[in-house]
Amino acid sequence: MPLKLTILQFLVPGLVTLVALAAESPTPSPRLSYGMELLRQGRVDEAIEVLDAENKAHPNNPILLNTFGAAFCLKNRPGDALPLFQEALRLNQGFRPALKNLAIAEFNLERYDSAISHFETLLRFPETRAEANLFLGMIASARLRDGDAIRYFGEAGELSSREPRAHISFIRSLCRAGDAARGGAMIGALQKRADLSAGDELDAAAAFSDCGRNNEALDELVRAETLNRALPGLAYERVDLLAKAGRTEEAIRFAQEATLRSPDGQILTLLAQIAEKAGKLDVAIDALRKLIQIEPASEDHYIDLSLLCTKFRNNGLALEIIDLGLRRMPHSYRLLVQRGITLEHSDKHAEARESFSEAIALTPDHPVALAALAVSDIMSDRISDALIELRSGVGQFPKDFYLHYLYGYALDRSRSDAGANRRALQMAVAQFDVAITLNPRFSAAYYHLGKLYAETNPKAAIHNLEMAVKLDPSAVGAKYQLARLYLKSGNSQAGAKLMDEVDKAKAASLELEQKPSLVVIEGRSTP
Repeated sequence: MPLKLTILQFLVPGLVTLVALAAESPTPSPRLSYGMELLRQGRVDEAIEVLDAENKAHPNNPILLNTFGAAFCLKNRPGDALPLFQEALRLNQGFRPALKNLAIAEFNLERYDSAISHFETLLRFPETRAEANLFLGMIASARLRDGDAIRYFGEAGELSSREPRAHISFIRSLCRAGDAARGGAMIGALQKRADLSAGDELDAAAAFSDCGRNNEALDELVRAETLNRALPGLAYERVDLLAKAGRTEEAIRFAQEATLRSPDGQILTLLAQIAEKAGKLDVAIDALRKLIQIEPASEDHYIDLSLLCTKFRNNGLALEIIDLGLRRMPHSYRLLVQRGITLEHSDKHAEARESFSEAIALTPDHPVALAALAVSDIMSDRISDALIELRSGVGQFPKDFYLHYLYGYALDRSRSDAGANRRALQMAVAQFDVAITLNPRFSAAYYHLGKLYAETNPKAAIHNLEMAVKLDPSAVGAKYQLARLYLKSGNSQAGAKLMDEVDKAKAASLELEQKPSLVVIEGRSTP
């Protein structure tokens, strides 16, 4: 969940500084002094009225503007405070209390980029360095830059364990970075604290989970619920933690009960994911149906449900679901692409082409539909059409590794036999090379390169096939080809070992090549 801090305890030192600055002023304003006194007494609403009147009567006072902004922050209204802090700094660029308060307000609004810039300025001054490091650490932790976070928290010193949210962020970064010993020691200190709010307990549960202590994390949720039963996110976190603790049945049952009482899109999405992973596809489908009912304008729900139906080998129902989404969102690029994919799985190639072409017409600057159309053409042996589309595609999207891979595949398929059309062979090799350069972890491209090199360059073939197997140990075709090359080159021990891993009958029944997959397309990000 987003990390937010109540600004109060970090602004108090700033307010003390403000009082000192006001006292040094040759003509301190009685109304400003009174507003500061009201803030110290916790009478924030009264202070805002006093400071507002004073600001209207005597504008352009940096101390007043900063104090006024601080009052808004104490009311959890950092958005109203920002222009006041900014104006104070415009009038006095060196006024560090306003700079610190501005940075903290930006932090609470999750405007991290501008907050980082201001905290980095504050690092230059000894009196603000520790606090600046603290907030930079929390921002780095929220952005999963755990090495940086740990360094910043170390520079912040004892502040890193004084404020609860910083303490929790430090634990999360340590555990995610693999320093379980330090993380565990800080968890022990956290468990002894008596100053945690309900929100802190919820964040602590996430920290415990990061450290693999999911059952203890569930105990933290109980404490959070004791402090505030209405705290947002409690039910979701409980479902998530139960699943992470391996208590899948409990997670599913609790999620079902929670969403029966109060339908919640996040919990239903999580329920669908947990149920699918557990093999309970009927539960996952039911959750996604409910999601569509409460969030009918979300493309994701139709796509997720259609994919589950495909797993049930019910392409007809999957198509009905996509068509339902398209009736509500007729110009959805993603749904049109998914419709084409579903039709392709049903061997309805002509209709699939229509869907892909319609999607391309809607969003010509996106490669997914183009790749899907090319796959459809390849699978229905329309290689010439695929080559035309892919030649255009790699020109339009030169950084898309999958289009280069498909182009290489189509070029290879366009050759009538292994020795024909040397130019097509060279071009295919070049396209697979580009695909690997763009995505060095794409196993299929190494596999096809290995196949192409098998007759002319066995050493290169072995290297590429080894990479294919390393990246995808389930690539049976690559293992089979590599075993044959090992045996042919005299490496009988390695060849025999690989052959033992391969189901020979299955490998022989395949065409000994990995065909382009629509599943790859389904998993790519779409707009």
